[in-house]
Amino acid sequence: MGAIDRMIEEQHLLMHPFYCRWQKGKVTPEVLRSYAVQYYAYESALPKFLEQAMAHLPEGPALESLKNNLADEAGGPVTHPELWLRFAEALGVSRQEVQEATLLPRTVNLVYTYESLCDRGPDEALAALYAYEAQFPSVAASKADGLRRFYGVTSPAALEFFDLHSTLDHEHAAGIRTGMVDSEQARESAALALDAWWGMLDTFEAMLV
Repeated sequence: MGAIDRMIEEQHLLMHPFYCRWQKGKVTPEVLRSYAVQYYAYESALPKFLEQAMAHLPEGPALESLKNNLADEAGGPVTHPELWLRFAEALGVSRQEVQEATLLPRTVNLVYTYESLCDRGPDEALAALYAYEAQFPSVAASKADGLRRFYGVTSPAALEFFDLHSTLDHEHAAGIRTGMVDSEQARESAALALDAWWGMLDTFEAMLV
């Protein structure tokens, strides 16, 4: 296990109190809706982050992986941001409310952090993307399980975003890993990305205590 993998293991999102509550059905519907609204800011910006990262990479497996990731996110008949909007609608949030929402400070910080890191260089961009993609399959599967068990979200359309990412991002993470290096810049980038994710989740945890 490399240094960045150890960092992810020590700060895995499923260890965050907010996701621990989600796994036990302890998140209120109101806070769950707020989360759905705010998370869209990252999901809708991810294609841009991928394009920024791709601009720094030479031809090779890592670049091909990001191209495939971008095609998955923004290509095809149904984009991943659209899948997220369908999930939000299942919670009772209109897509207009999601798309026109005022972002909370730590959501702004998350988006800014990724925009900045993906624009710095190959080491920083790949590490930031890997810090999330490597753990997202287990996070997505856990969220879907909680939604089915505790929140009455059971329709395939509402859960497609999570069911898809519970398998798809294994491939994305493996491809990104082929181009990663264990450098000071990469480790710093991963740390900043992980902190930004935890910071955003802190917002929703604070709503519940």
